[in-house]
Amino acid sequence: MASVPSIVVFAGTRPQLIKSAALFHAWQDGFQDLCRLAWVHTGQHYDANMSEVFLEELELPKPLAHFDLDKSLDALGQMAQMMQSAKAWLSAHKPSVVLVFGDTNSTLAAALAAVREKIPVAHVEAGLRSGDFAMPEEQNRIITDRLSRWLFVSSEQEMQQLNREGVPQESGNLQPEIHVTGDIMADLCLAWQKKEDQRQAVLEGYGLREGEYLLATLHRDFNTAAKDSILSHFQSLQALAERMHLRMLVFVHPRVAKLLPLDDEALQGFSFLSFCSPASYGTMQHLLAGCRALCTDSGGLQKEGAWHQKPVIVLRPSTEWKALVEHSFCWVNGPGILRLEPALDFIHNYRSVGFPTFYGEGQSAARILHYLLHPKT
Repeated sequence: MASVPSIVVFAGTRPQLIKSAALFHAWQDGFQDLCRLAWVHTGQHYDANMSEVFLEELELPKPLAHFDLDKSLDALGQMAQMMQSAKAWLSAHKPSVVLVFGDTNSTLAAALAAVREKIPVAHVEAGLRSGDFAMPEEQNRIITDRLSRWLFVSSEQEMQQLNREGVPQESGNLQPEIHVTGDIMADLCLAWQKKEDQRQAVLEGYGLREGEYLLATLHRDFNTAAKDSILSHFQSLQALAERMHLRMLVFVHPRVAKLLPLDDEALQGFSFLSFCSPASYGTMQHLLAGCRALCTDSGGLQKEGAWHQKPVIVLRPSTEWKALVEHSFCWVNGPGILRLEPALDFIHNYRSVGFPTFYGEGQSAARILHYLLHPKT
């Protein structure tokens, strides 16, 4: 019996675990006889609330390996360590394909290691561009696109972006394919929306009522590099919540908690803000479904908020998810703290136009596996 192709996913952040789960669910539903699928944890997120809890909730199998990163290193040092670990692992195991998601340091480290081991790379969420090359994520996604054999894009807009850049084009032995698959995170989000019966228990656990609270997250370096910067953002979020007369749940990322632990006295004066540890995937989906609006600098939560048809305030200078802005699902705040009046105008004038179908209808993972197993010749 001929051996089947082996696909190994490299993942290490919350959104990547979510995307991995969607891929494994699709594999279990129709591709188990056609290929082997496994994954490796790069170790990029190591907090239990940001990693292990997702494995249990999303029913992900145990990773084949879990890299142990030196937490004293900076981001580049950790990326180099991930690349070295990935290269050694790939040299020993030689899978047929390495699959990576998005634009994190895990993404680029695994892609570079695979190329050095002459293993083809599949890049999910290819073609995204914020236009801000100073962001490490923008650098990561552009380089990963150039290293990849398969470029799986979320919508036609990303296809057009790659075409403007001259992709696909032959580069040595690399002949990249571009496929519009829809967005893989939508697969899981749509499935979770069917669990509406669980929502009330989640809201009650936080002491919330549907439509009467706001959500916020911050984790990007430019927002959280210093304690004073974080507190300035919290003060602007407090002003928004106070103007709307609503409680705001603020989920404190591990990066923020290092500077401002949940028991820090500086957090006690925000009467409209409730500071919380990171929520699990399912809990966050139920909270998004019931909230009035979301403020975030997360790329993944931008999409999830839009899929739940909530107004999303993007606390960044720019976004790679430009279609969401163009279709008025999201509003980009720009650099610095929240601009209160424009944010309020966007929230109050927001009108739901339904699920953003330009990101597909929840079958992205199955399409990705199909294209990997049926490459163009």
